[in-house]
Amino acid sequence: MVAGIAGAGLVLAVYSIVLTRVHPFLHQRAQVWWQSLLRLRRRTEQIEAQTSTEAMEGLEREFRNVRTLHDLPVHLTWGLILPFFGYCALSLLAGAWFTGWNKAIIDKQLLNIFLITTAVFLISGFFAIKDLIATIDNDYRAMRQTATENQQSNTQQ
Repeated sequence: MVAGIAGAGLVLAVYSIVLTRVHPFLHQRAQVWWQSLLRLRRRTEQIEAQTSTEAMEGLEREFRNVRTLHDLPVHLTWGLILPFFGYCALSLLAGAWFTGWNKAIIDKQLLNIFLITTAVFLISGFFAIKDLIATIDNDYRAMRQTATENQQSNTQQ
């Protein structure tokens, strides 16, 4: 029961960390989406009546990339929703176990629910951390670029 409650709290904590950095992440993702969309438009404009299979496969890959970037990442939606509800269900089942309700079934399923929920949480957490690191890295690169430009403009004056 405590593990379920702590797990649900952990999911909320990770989600709140992600929310603090979501604007730069979504801004970066929107820029990549727009660039992919422009590449797709350029490639479709280049298509002639007789197009090679290789060119069509490249166009299809670009289209899939644009489609993938159009939606929010799964690890920021279902990857956080499912573990939260999984840990909540785990807490409720543990409470039901104490009352003796379907104790045999709960004994068999409690560990499975915990392991599956934790695995989904770890996988989505990994991808969320990967996105946060990429966003922070981009912010740092932009700050370095700005600092370099400021320094160059100061030395030219």
